Amino acid sequence: MTRDVTAGNLFIPCTPTGSAVNSPMPIWYLKLVEGYFIFYNENQGDMHPVKMAAHLHQRLVDIHPFIDGNGRTSRLVMNLYLLKHGYPISVIDSGMDTKQECYRILSEYRGVAEGDSKPLNYLLPKK
Repeated sequence: MTRDVTAGNLFIPCTPTGSAVNSPMPIWYLKLVEGYFIFYNENQGDMHPVKMAAHLHQRLVDIHPFIDGNGRTSRLVMNLYLLKHGYPISVIDSGMDTKQECYRILSEYRGVAEGDSKPLNYLLPKK
């Protein structure tokens, strides 16, 4: 078994395959991650769990801090939050059409007003 020496490391900005959005410059990562947790702490009691799960997923995808596994990590965080609040996990089909649709939705999210998670909400389970 070969060990992936890049796992968990911060990386040089890139554009994920199929995505039209570039990741932020590495110099911004610490501030962006700090903002991620500030957002969570300030909104966790006021925001509907499905909406919060969408935000946690999207914001971590936007930060894109790792060489690999950003999408998987974001989905894990989202699903852990959903489970913690009594919702089923969200399973997004890994087929190319669905992946392209997800990239389109994530791109729309970036264009909406701060705090609006509607473009991603329809991918999440409803209680």
